[in-house]
Amino acid sequence: MRKPDPRIASATVTGGPEDLIGHDLVIVDEFRYKDEVVHIPRPLAGVPEFVAVAEAEVKADELREQMLSTLVDQGPAKWQPDTRLVVEMRAAAESAVITAVVGLEAFSNHHVLRVADPKTGVVVLDGQETTAADVRERSLDERYKRVLPAILGVGNPAGKQWWQVLRRVQALAALTRHAVDEPTERSGLSGKRSLAERYYLGAYQSVTRMIFSAFEHFSPNWISDDRLRAIGDGRGSINDALEKLAESR
Repeated sequence: MRKPDPRIASATVTGGPEDLIGHDLVIVDEFRYKDEVVHIPRPLAGVPEFVAVAEAEVKADELREQMLSTLVDQGPAKWQPDTRLVVEMRAAAESAVITAVVGLEAFSNHHVLRVADPKTGVVVLDGQETTAADVRERSLDERYKRVLPAILGVGNPAGKQWWQVLRRVQALAALTRHAVDEPTERSGLSGKRSLAERYYLGAYQSVTRMIFSAFEHFSPNWISDDRLRAIGDGRGSINDALEKLAESR
């Protein structure tokens, strides 16, 4: 039987009918389309976002380099005449930041729902009952520092190098989401700067590696070698990575 795409959620059958044992079953999302039931393979939680972030960060870096290396002298300051370059660079960088937070949300929600009572949605944390819905309302900081370590039995990641990147990206995403353009100070970010300055100075960088490290901390091999080859690692084109993987099969 053909192995499922490594980016898609699947489970290997270990019990039940003998003719199914050892087979990989793809988990699906079901919906109705044109009065018919449709099953679509379900991507792993956080993986679609990881793909988008990796592509966006690489593109943003390339465009940022072009933007800053082609400045011209034009009265009272350096000037970038290529407005297309500016817009595309900001679009890529902002997409990487916003989508990264969505991916972190998806990963957290997936693991919380796994331990929740399927009928009531109740989750037990530190001996107290709460619900998956209530947990979703907690800050991303709290979920990654307290909730996920408790339910997955891993250490608090606050001392990890990638944690500071997560804090930075989370703060940058909040400023972006609310369009706070004026210079401001914010926990997780350095100095009092405008939103534009933060992007042009590269505050979005390392977001791909941060997501990979966060997933690895809480669920080792969530993005396994096969999955990493299939979706890229943020250091090159994902399309190129996919082509190389196809050639090797």
